[in-house]
Amino acid sequence: MYNWMKGNVFCMQATINEAAITLNSAAAASLKNCRYVRIGVDPEQWLMAVQPVEKRQIETGAVPAGQIQKLSVGKGYARISNKEAVREISRLIGRQPSGEKFPAEWNEADGILVIDLKKTEESV
Repeated sequence: MYNWMKGNVFCMQATINEAAITLNSAAAASLKNCRYVRIGVDPEQWLMAVQPVEKRQIETGAVPAGQIQKLSVGKGYARISNKEAVREISRLIGRQPSGEKFPAEWNEADGILVIDLKKTEESV
């Protein structure tokens, strides 16, 4: 009898280290054709949201320029490099994430990727 290993091809995950938030290919796919995002946190629920920002939202000022983050897209991942955002997450969860993986899911109603900071891959 085989014990099948857990796969993550279809599981959305965010890996957070001291300098960046990296989304795996499943999570990055929800932000397809997106080059800018903004990040929000819900300190009560320990959730982080990544919201796609369209170029016209930037041009019209619909999203304040100070909230815009660049999304770097590579083959099989997307990354938000922002040490200050990671410091804010560290303050929220009470520790410095060091390559921890957190589950994520796309919230269709709000058009945001929600990352659950209460759970790491080990506790999912």
